[in-house]
Amino acid sequence: MTFLLHSSWVLDAIKGLNGNISTLLQTKLINNHFFIINLWSIVHFFSGLLIMLIINLKFKKVNHKYLLLFLLLILWELFEFFIRYVALDFFGFFIFKSESVMDIGLDIVFGMFGAIFYCKFVHTTIFK
Repeated sequence: MTFLLHSSWVLDAIKGLNGNISTLLQTKLINNHFFIINLWSIVHFFSGLLIMLIINLKFKKVNHKYLLLFLLLILWELFEFFIRYVALDFFGFFIFKSESVMDIGLDIVFGMFGAIFYCKFVHTTIFK
């Protein structure tokens, strides 16, 4: 296993795939002084929607579902921050591109918007 992870062709494949996906998802749709909307925003919107679906299905008795989601989204951003530098030490390149504080905050906001969308439209329509 160690041989595979340190083989140059495997690392080159991971770098290439990571570079292509990251470059695509970094495509900015709106970029100004107040906020950045890129394709990652869409990913975070749907991840918030999906996580809220799971919370609603698995934790029906939890009263503060939005707070739970908010904490999970913050933990994910901390995980991204941590793994960014662990991967740099292990692989020699970044798995996640560096993000500004505003971009990290907007990731959480879009995740919350996805959850709100789920609760207002999906959950009330499907789970009547």
